[in-house]
This record gives sequence, structure tokens and C-alpha cells, in this order.
Amino acid sequence: MRSPALLCFVLLTLPRLALSDPNPDFCSPHGGDDNLHLRWDDCGPFAGSVNKKFGCGSDVGYHELRASLLTPVDLTGPYAADMTIEFHVDSPDIVPWWQLGPAPVCRDYDIGIDFTSPGPTCIDYWNMLPGSPVGGSSYTYPTAKQDVAELLVSVAVDPNQARPIPAQTNMYLFTARVPNQRTSACAGCEIAACIVFTRMELFQADNQNLVFTSPFGSGQGNALAGWQGGHFQECVGCTGGEEPCPAVARTWGQIKSIYR
Repeated sequence: MRSPALLCFVLLTLPRLALSDPNPDFCSPHGGDDNLHLRWDDCGPFAGSVNKKFGCGSDVGYHELRASLLTPVDLTGPYAADMTIEFHVDSPDIVPWWQLGPAPVCRDYDIGIDFTSPGPTCIDYWNMLPGSPVGGSSYTYPTAKQDVAELLVSVAVDPNQARPIPAQTNMYLFTARVPNQRTSACAGCEIAACIVFTRMELFQADNQNLVFTSPFGSGQGNALAGWQGGHFQECVGCTGGEEPCPAVARTWGQIKSIYR
């Protein structure tokens, strides 16, 4: 019999379809990107920096981008999340500096993902529970648009250990570490970009799952972060919807059965 940890690992490393809602566009366009947060160097809407400036003069180190959720309602017991971050580059195509992944791309390094570094302003929910969170990510480019890259992140804990979270809590989700390696060899570090926390599906132990999305009315919001002074104009036209939206109910047992 497979252990819960192994099943969780399989779930998070197989295609995203297993966690993703089969009807991603059922939320009608509306405001409300105030619950998904994306900030450099710290967690939450009032911490960290909206924009990151880098002189592009180093090939070592990294830049930390933290994602979090300001819970709009009482959460009954979240145990998994499936999240999407988009990188909109102010260029007709993804510049070499944002071409990250296995060789032969210019920068054969990955965006590192960590679930244990919330900073002082968010609760570290995943690590408050017994056991450790298990997660995975994938970074792809181009997407449907030549100037957009997409980071998919998934995380899960044992659903039997899930606990309630009250409304208006800053819940830490993950940290993305953008590396500096090969900056001197790969052009485009200085190009402005808009980074957007576009979507999250949150799975709960009682199957009251929620979907959060980030529309872009004024081009501003907590779900947006800038790189090199990006003014968010690159983000116009991204999809979004009202939040939170009830997701199609699926149990942990139903998800596990896909991989038997």
C-alpha cells in the first residue's frame, strides 16, 4: 500500500490537470485581486517591495518573490494549493535572461521553490501541521503569448492534519527564488517585466474548495509585482474573475484514485 507522502508526491509531480479545475473560466470578470499577494523579499500586502531593481552586475545569488493569501473568509481546512504565476516581459519575445530551465537554454538554472520561508508577517500554515509540505513546480515559455512565461506551483500536506484558518489571515504560500546565474552571458536582465499571481485553487478537507483569480482593471493590485521598474502595462488582457469562487468538489480519495 502506498504511503500518503508518496501519493502526495505523485499527485504533485504528474500533470497539473489532476488538481486544476476542469472549468477554469466559470468565474465572471470582476474586481478583487486584493486577496492574492505577490511581494519581493517579504510576505503580505504591506511588507516587502512591489518592484525589484537589479543592476545586472552579478552572476551569484537570487531574488526572493513571496506569494501569500489574505483569507477573505474562514477556511475550513486547506490541505493543497495549485497556483499560477505569469511573467510578462516588455519585449516581443521572452528575452534570454528569462529563459530558465534545462540546457540548451541560455540560463540552465531553475526558479527555486520553497515552502518554509514566510518572513515575519505571514503565518507559516504548511509547516504548522504535523509532517512536511510536499510540492513541485514547472516553468514554461512561451505560453499563448510570445512574451509570457508561466510558473506553476503545487503544494500539499496530509489532509487529515488540515486545520481551520480565520478570515483576514495572511497565509504564506511559497517563495520563488529567481537566480542570478549567467546574468553576464544572457541578455535581457535589464528589461522591465510584470509578474502576476493569476490564479490559485485551494483544496479543503471538507471539499469546500475555492478558486481565486486576479483581474486587471486599473493595472494595479496586490497580485502584481514589478521587475526593473515594470509599470504593469504588460499585464493588460490577462484573464481573471471574481473571488473566491467555489470550485468543483473533489475528495482526497478521488484524487488518489486517479493514480492507482
